[in-house]
Amino acid sequence: MAHRRTGWSATERQNRFANKVATMDEAYANATGVMTIQGQNLVGLLNAVKETFQPWANTKGLLGPVRIAYRNYLLEVVKAKNEGIDGEALAVKIKALRQKYSVMGLIEGYLEELEQLAYQIKASASNNISLYAMMNMAKK
Repeated sequence: MAHRRTGWSATERQNRFANKVATMDEAYANATGVMTIQGQNLVGLLNAVKETFQPWANTKGLLGPVRIAYRNYLLEVVKAKNEGIDGEALAVKIKALRQKYSVMGLIEGYLEELEQLAYQIKASASNNISLYAMMNMAKK
């Protein structure tokens, strides 16, 4: 019996769904290579941030929740830097981030030092993606 809205029979709907599933599976299989490369680039960038941040935090004597707040600031600055914006827009965004974290009680001089560290971290050319995933991975 035909469906009242589409006019398709049950077998037509079933065939259409089976074709859609096959197409989705094929699309996922084709995308796994790209996703693997992006994941590896993201892990590499996270490791670069960690390797840059840990010695700096150790020299400043930061521990516990304060250390996490400074690390999150560095991650947000790196994320802003890799979003593809530059010039005055990037400066305004970083200034807003610095204001946000200084209101939370972090030392302004330390935040400026972290900005300089963020400019030393190099992302790979193919990893110029939004780094919200990086922020979520780092918080776990």
